[in-house]
Amino acid sequence: MTIIQGHRRFAALKVIAAAEWRHFQMAWFKVKLKLDGEEMVVETFLKPEDFQSVWCKVYPFDEREAFLHLLTLQNGCDPFDSRELAKAARAAVELDIDLDKLPGVMHRTKETVQLYLDLGKLPHRSQEAVFNRGMALETAGQMLRLMELTDKETVEEATLLVMDNAITGEPMSAKQAEIYLQNHYFKPLEWQRAWVKLAKDLQKRKHLVSDGFSYIDWAQRKEFVMEESLPQTAFALAEEYIDSDELVNPREPMTWGALAKVLGVPVFVCPAPRNVEKYLLLVKRAAVRDGDSVSDVPVLRGKGDKRKKLEREFLEGQGEAGDEFEVSGLKSQVGDVDGAEGESEAEVSGAAWECRAPGPEFPMEFWRGVLARLMGKPEAVMQDGLWQSMIGAAWRAAKAVVPAEVYVKLLGDVDRDDARRGGLRGVFMALLACSLAHADEEDEEAMEDVKRVLGME
Repeated sequence: MTIIQGHRRFAALKVIAAAEWRHFQMAWFKVKLKLDGEEMVVETFLKPEDFQSVWCKVYPFDEREAFLHLLTLQNGCDPFDSRELAKAARAAVELDIDLDKLPGVMHRTKETVQLYLDLGKLPHRSQEAVFNRGMALETAGQMLRLMELTDKETVEEATLLVMDNAITGEPMSAKQAEIYLQNHYFKPLEWQRAWVKLAKDLQKRKHLVSDGFSYIDWAQRKEFVMEESLPQTAFALAEEYIDSDELVNPREPMTWGALAKVLGVPVFVCPAPRNVEKYLLLVKRAAVRDGDSVSDVPVLRGKGDKRKKLEREFLEGQGEAGDEFEVSGLKSQVGDVDGAEGESEAEVSGAAWECRAPGPEFPMEFWRGVLARLMGKPEAVMQDGLWQSMIGAAWRAAKAVVPAEVYVKLLGDVDRDDARRGGLRGVFMALLACSLAHADEEDEEAMEDVKRVLGME
């Protein structure tokens, strides 16, 4: 017989032996045996009087050889799981066994055995998660890779997050952990390396520091950019035009970057790996406003400026034109037309400057925040609830361009749709209706794409 004392299957056999088997009640007894004159005690379900002698094969092994022999026999007929093999690998190290022998006795590849051995390099918290809390061995391999790229604190942080799924409160599966670690650790590390290379190239070829560009370290990027894609609310894109109602002379449009260059305000070159260019040129609005406030010729309206002052200066400049301008929602007659006061009126519209009371401000911060979230989590755009909330807005836009009688029929068709992801289809069909109503050259090209994708050609 082969005695593997302390093994989990040894304990399991005791449970089986205590149960009824073939109508015989079997119990577990301690039996004293003598091997080569040395007395030893083993446990068996046989009573001492049930046998006169026991056949034993004695192997002349030392401790290391016995360990390998038992590991080979047991693992060959009733394989250990990965955690047991990982523990065995650690025991082999303690016994100073030649590690090249382990792949053969464990029936595993060299890479897998090396993974078992490398678990000892992980922080104690991570090792404890593997052996006692059910972390998948594949996840442990990901943690080892992360350990090579970062440090102990980062791996411990990742271990805590992987072992406590924010949604379920349970440890992540191997696949879930792989995706999570890829998105939150490995991909940002790749982006960081790419940014270091790109920043060096930009400093030499395109955006020179001597020209007023200031480069942002990777670790500081979140202060400037949200979701690796769009500027934080305190910053403006350098190529973004300043709102006309912020300018002293709205007829002379200017970008934030151009004004920053004139004022000597730095333009920040920030990493934005989800952006097409992989970086953004940003300007801090407050810094530009501060610089402009002390300028001899201010471009931006200051806090103390009054709209009436602008209106008056504009009207004075147009006083001889005899035109009527819409100012703050009121009409002001200036000069005469054809010598007769008030006989003719003309309104400035279109490309000409109009000084009107400001309407509702477009919530640009919210718009960019939503776009940044969707860019940071592309799969979120497929959530039907997201589209359901926009069906009404999409069809209101369609109502403005589709004939009324056609619009009613379209709504009737859409109401019959009760299949999954109706929100996504509802918004798409509203946009399709708008495109069909316009029916210009670009819309016709879009319809050809729709036909091709849906196989309608």
